[in-house]
Amino acid sequence: MSRLHRMLAMILFAPLPAYSGWQATNLQLLHGSDYILGPADRTILTLEHARGGDLGDLFVFLDATDRDDIGTEYYGEIYGQIGLSNLTGRSWRFGPVKDVSLSLGLNAGSEPEADPFRAWLAGVSLDFDAPVFQLLQLDIHAYRDESASHTGVQITPAWDARFHVGAQEFRFRGFADWISGRASASGKAQLLTQPQLLWNLGKSVGIHDSLWLGLEYQYWRNKYGVPGGKESLPQVMLMLGF
Repeated sequence: MSRLHRMLAMILFAPLPAYSGWQATNLQLLHGSDYILGPADRTILTLEHARGGDLGDLFVFLDATDRDDIGTEYYGEIYGQIGLSNLTGRSWRFGPVKDVSLSLGLNAGSEPEADPFRAWLAGVSLDFDAPVFQLLQLDIHAYRDESASHTGVQITPAWDARFHVGAQEFRFRGFADWISGRASASGKAQLLTQPQLLWNLGKSVGIHDSLWLGLEYQYWRNKYGVPGGKESLPQVMLMLGF
């Protein structure tokens, strides 16, 4: 694992300062087929962490993908946000928006080996108040891939909602990244979305909220900016919260 990915993993377990209000960590195991640009079958282990406090929020995840051709591939993202309400001492609430945050991000991978992927992001995040949703957010970032000659735009809605069908609890969460063609070395815009539909398995075995089972659907148009590179597949998913 590279120094950068060791750093991302360390951030997941860094101690929270005393003022911090909340934190959430989960481990996800996913398996799917029909991937492109490499082996068709892959198993992915994802460690995801989010925390929030008086000074802002932090979100980070690290993927470890088991591949038959190159061994283990690592990919991670980290985002830090500072709410303007806390920063300025006045409310930034308007309409359904409950706050606006300044946001910085880094996306990094271990591949390609000769020139590992890096992208830097800066912009704003809008947090919404909406029934059922624990999270409903829209990020608008300037996006700079180190392999591209221009800075483009990434727009990302993200969500996390819970609902019941009878006595059973479900969770619908995910995100969608649209990256403008200007941000890609090929000039092709990308669209990646990974919605997840999960059933609260833990409730049936006495560990409510800690174990979820379901599916993640992955759709990626012009994957990595490759023209015509389309990926569309379901992934079986098990998520353990702790």
